[in-house]
Amino acid sequence: MTLFVLNANDIKLCIYADSKVLAEEPGIAIIGQNGNDFGEVALKQIKQNPRHVNYMYWHRMNLDPLGFTGPRTNNHADLLYQQLRELIQRADMGDNDELVIAVRSNTSNEQLSLLLGVCQECNTKVSGLVDISVALLSRQSVYLRNLVLDTGLQSLTIAGIDVSENNAQQSVKKSQCSEITEMGLLPLMDAWLAIIADRFISDARFDPLRIADTEQQVFDQLYQWLQHPNRPHTLNIEVNYQTITRSIEISESVLIEKASQRYDLVLQKLPTAQNIWLTESSNLLPGFKEALTNAGHSVSGMETTSVYEVVSNQIQHIVRDTGEVQFITAFQISSSSQQFGQEKAPSAGHCPTHIVYQGLALRLRPDTQHGLIRDAFKEPATKLPGGSEEYPVLLTTASRGLKIATPPGSKWLLNGATPGPEQEILAGDKLTMGQDQLEFIRVEDGT
Repeated sequence: MTLFVLNANDIKLCIYADSKVLAEEPGIAIIGQNGNDFGEVALKQIKQNPRHVNYMYWHRMNLDPLGFTGPRTNNHADLLYQQLRELIQRADMGDNDELVIAVRSNTSNEQLSLLLGVCQECNTKVSGLVDISVALLSRQSVYLRNLVLDTGLQSLTIAGIDVSENNAQQSVKKSQCSEITEMGLLPLMDAWLAIIADRFISDARFDPLRIADTEQQVFDQLYQWLQHPNRPHTLNIEVNYQTITRSIEISESVLIEKASQRYDLVLQKLPTAQNIWLTESSNLLPGFKEALTNAGHSVSGMETTSVYEVVSNQIQHIVRDTGEVQFITAFQISSSSQQFGQEKAPSAGHCPTHIVYQGLALRLRPDTQHGLIRDAFKEPATKLPGGSEEYPVLLTTASRGLKIATPPGSKWLLNGATPGPEQEILAGDKLTMGQDQLEFIRVEDGT
């Protein structure tokens, strides 16, 4: 018996086994009178054959009828079944093999039920369902509060994932999820196609979007450029029509500017600084990480391929002996992962004794019920930046550890990110506001 893992993000549906990709393709279909084409074949016809193309079925995952039908193809579930069956056959899954499916954070219970039914029709044994954002984050160095941004063909999901503790075992758990449809890859590409067409009209007196074949040529080159991990900052696009080749150059910065209004939709959902993690698909969007960083967020990337390692390492928590399939939205934090701002008390060797600011070391006294940092800065020479209403507060714990709390909307950052509510402070942590920095240190002799 072999364990297989399916990443069900429709930008790149992937089946893994033994950490290897065995089958992958986008969730796109071309519905034909003699049969359907999927993946890269369909992608190559997405603009040439728009009436017959469908790229909504993995996003909707329901029994709604299709606008254009074909033999044995009447609804979205039919397309799900046919593409999934092809992927399973290509991955060479056997009847006794197990499949765990990693789904996006916005997947509903009704959609999961339909997906299980489709797998049953494919004669495929599904042993578990996992939230891919939670699974990926369980292998990272996490904060108390985290957001995972995952881009699909039709939408971007924002999953809130928090650290929780049960019987001394810490885990990451999904707390909320929202969706922005304007930030799907295909809506973004349509916006970029429009700006590229404007450049063609201006420079070459030719509109490539007026003809299906030339629109497809532009789409293919833009898509290939987006997928390239080391893409150039200037995109060169050529179109050939009636033996005449026309070309333009367009800067990545122009595409970023075009996307800025859509990126702003994400920023509007994040009114305060957050600890943000980008999945592989989100990390490919040009200028997106920079837009988030410039807005004051702490942003890191994740590799989607590690989902197989997560599932294989925690398979005993995913698969039940009863055979019942459960949807996992909480994962134990990997022992190899560091956790930032953890709730449990630090060892004595990690608890700070002093705070250093402007060359002055001030003693922290975690022996009172509440020690306020602002009380240590009464003298003008050591006045903290910002108004007194923004000053953070140090709280002591029952185990004589230290936690920090900052007022809502505060610009203070702890180690470059917004502190979580009552976040633990360790020796070596740095508290910053603009160019001002305070460092927590530990003096072993206690002076």
